[in-house]
Amino acid sequence: MASRYSAYCEKDYAYIHASYSLQRRLELTIEDLKESDQNVTWCQLCILNEDQSVNKETVEFSAIYRMDKLFYKMHETSFFIKEDDIWVYHDGELHTDCGVISLGRNDSCLCLSGKKYKKCCGR
Repeated sequence: MASRYSAYCEKDYAYIHASYSLQRRLELTIEDLKESDQNVTWCQLCILNEDQSVNKETVEFSAIYRMDKLFYKMHETSFFIKEDDIWVYHDGELHTDCGVISLGRNDSCLCLSGKKYKKCCGR
């Protein structure tokens, strides 16, 4: 999961595409990935089910991203399958708490700059 997040941060769409299951790779192009990620800046990732020894097929995470001067939360349970002895992303289920994050002017900015929102991305 962390490698896919890093690839999104680095805009490495070829890696992201390769990390999908074969079925999903046939349905999705690198250009589709690039288009869906336009104007998105990924800010932080939090893996919520740290104990992967229990169930390697699922990863619950939340990620914060910025798009068009707004911050959003993506909260998903991702489902992985093993193909050729490699774990690959198959699909995911979004949780109900996804969407725009409301920030006050004096809240810390979610871009992790250490500044208040009003002095950073809230301008």
